[in-house]
Amino acid sequence: MSKKFAYPILIILILLTAFQSFMLINYHSTGRLLPKRVITGPNTVTDVMNFEEYLLETFILPFEITMTTGEGLNVHKITNESDGYYNQIWKNTVTLLGTIADMKLYEIYDADKWNEMTGKSGYIIKLGYDCPIEFINWISGSVNTNNEIKSMNKVMILPTASDEGDVYIKSDDKVYRYIGVKLSGLLQQDKFLSIYEEIKQASEITYVYLNEVASYDNFKGNIEPDTTVVIMNNRAAIGSIRVVGYELLTECMFNLQIEPDINNLSASVTQYISEIKSRLFGVYSDVYKVLIAQNRDLTFSDQYNIYSIHSDGSITYRYLSASYIQEKGEISQAFNNALGMLTDLATLSGAVQNKLLLTSVEVLNDSYQFNFTYYFNGYPVLLKEERNCISINATADRVISVDANLFDISDASLPNDEEDMYDLRTFNMLSERDMVLGSIKADSMYIAYVKDVNTVLLPRWIIEADEITVLELKEAED
Repeated sequence: MSKKFAYPILIILILLTAFQSFMLINYHSTGRLLPKRVITGPNTVTDVMNFEEYLLETFILPFEITMTTGEGLNVHKITNESDGYYNQIWKNTVTLLGTIADMKLYEIYDADKWNEMTGKSGYIIKLGYDCPIEFINWISGSVNTNNEIKSMNKVMILPTASDEGDVYIKSDDKVYRYIGVKLSGLLQQDKFLSIYEEIKQASEITYVYLNEVASYDNFKGNIEPDTTVVIMNNRAAIGSIRVVGYELLTECMFNLQIEPDINNLSASVTQYISEIKSRLFGVYSDVYKVLIAQNRDLTFSDQYNIYSIHSDGSITYRYLSASYIQEKGEISQAFNNALGMLTDLATLSGAVQNKLLLTSVEVLNDSYQFNFTYYFNGYPVLLKEERNCISINATADRVISVDANLFDISDASLPNDEEDMYDLRTFNMLSERDMVLGSIKADSMYIAYVKDVNTVLLPRWIIEADEITVLELKEAED
């Protein structure tokens, strides 16, 4: 071959080799095939607004939205099944948070102010955790000018005129009141009243705020007055569900436990392992070494990353160079990395994916922690004695650790089967167990499913505080 052609071909080969090396190094160091586009800060999030709207409908949602007109024992929860009201009210609330972020005038009260206002005509949006203000800034496309607010966990919106209202923000042990705030969408007074009447007529379960049924002074320090309880429903239909681990993982680990020789695996187990590697790592599956521990845990690792699949089908991931990470970076980028990991884990399921919601965000010294919980038909699916099913620690550069219990969830009701009817009278449930409201502590009381050794799960009544108390629901009498 003449030098005329040899040199250009040689240059092309060198460039291709350099590019492949760059790709491999970048994959190992960041977990991505290509470098990620950098978003410089919260004010630039409008560039991906469609993506953020998707997040506000899919992952980033409040734990509970309730509404009342202050007419006594009538508090209604807005559910995901409420003709789209839940998502729209939440989006309108996020827009509202962006509006008040620029407001310089506000009033500051202690926590008793929130207790005093609970039961007034309006919405209460409970995030269910102390959400860092930088995360609120990101999803609302704003930067809050109130430097005292480090986090928020509840928002109360009280319409006072056609398109204005008062907004209360619960942040730690303080309440911030913004007066005469411009309201939009379903938060406006006429829309609020219309939705309330519609929800009231359609509600199958009647909730009340605690301060509607008792003097809060009797329970101060124990139960939040805006905790929703049920006092009069003795016949409510709630279905059972089927919760199982990802079939690929559970089958692989079950067969691995009974392998006579881990150094000479059967063809079926070898195929399971190959399939898991292929789904998790794609074209990079050959880079990862396979290690089977004495306890039969299955591990995939390379120089920087280690994935472990445990005998129960749960997965842990650790970035081995995490100790060298200096900056955690922007929370928005860290959350996007966490979602990328969720997508990777979802490839291991052969079923339609179930809904995962963000249930807490924590700002750590070296990273952010995002916790997720499964929801099915509007009710959370909790692990026994825990709330979160998946916990991910991430920085703006990459995910550094994961602890995940992966489930496929489906309706366990039989075709043409009669609906399960339950007695939801809270006071009755407590008294039958020698419990009274004044003796327990609770931030929330709600219906959920609790994953234990069983596959088919029945609904439970949850009392959540520092610890979770689980009460069985009695079947309603005919």
